[in-house]
Amino acid sequence: IFMISGTGNWLSDDIPVEWMTIPKTSLTEQADFMLKVRGDSMQPKFFDNDVLLIKKSPSILEGEIGIFILNGDSYVKQMGDRKSTFLR
Repeated sequence: IFMISGTGNWLSDDIPVEWMTIPKTSLTEQADFMLKVRGDSMQPKFFDNDVLLIKKSPSILEGEIGIFILNGDSYVKQMGDRKSTFLR
């Protein structure tokens, strides 16, 4: 599990911070990796210590939730539109 947060946290490229065994399901088989949420900025959708299954994608659409990296820190945020804020 890699660590991520609403307030920004280091996201390793290759080295898991923690190993976790999960059941093999069609949903878990589609995930490229998992992230553990740190913080509460995405409540009530995600809570502190929730584990997210992540599928890599080259882009996301307005309204979708993604993992964003800014200045070396990672964030779980909803993509906003260009008229308001970029991230919610």
